[in-house]
Amino acid sequence: MNLLEKLSSYELPNMIIPGSLLSALLCWIFRIDVAILNTAVGIFVFICTAYVLGLVASRFGSLIIEPVAKSCNFIQWTDYANYCKAETKDQKISVLMSYMNLYRTLSSAGIIMIIGLVYESTKPTTIPVDLMAWLCLLFSFLFLISYKKQAAYVVKRVESVVGRKKK
Repeated sequence: MNLLEKLSSYELPNMIIPGSLLSALLCWIFRIDVAILNTAVGIFVFICTAYVLGLVASRFGSLIIEPVAKSCNFIQWTDYANYCKAETKDQKISVLMSYMNLYRTLSSAGIIMIIGLVYESTKPTTIPVDLMAWLCLLFSFLFLISYKKQAAYVVKRVESVVGRKKK
């Protein structure tokens, strides 16, 4: 099966587009010669990097942007059981949710890019090893928390479906 066929319509725009923006910014910040994109290996590395950076932007949005937006009443949320019931009756809800998540991820990428630009304006000539260690730790923590959050969603979804069957 082709790799592009395995990527869902959700993953392609939600990971690759924001990740490509972040990859381009990183190339600019770290003065990476984009001539590497003239090779098949360079294109593959860029796409993989874009995908991972898109995942990072998505998780940043899920763990930081969404809770802040909820606490400020910037967005409204509904009960998960109600969402599950409505989703089975109206397929358009999942499409709307997908777009909502794309917008959240693009917002996250924008905030990360602003942080990158601020770093670029103040950075020393070399990147210290301790900064890289902190970034690796932050990366790991981000995905551990994401793992916990996703497991909670699965449990909620299962409980919602089981609860509906009992009625």
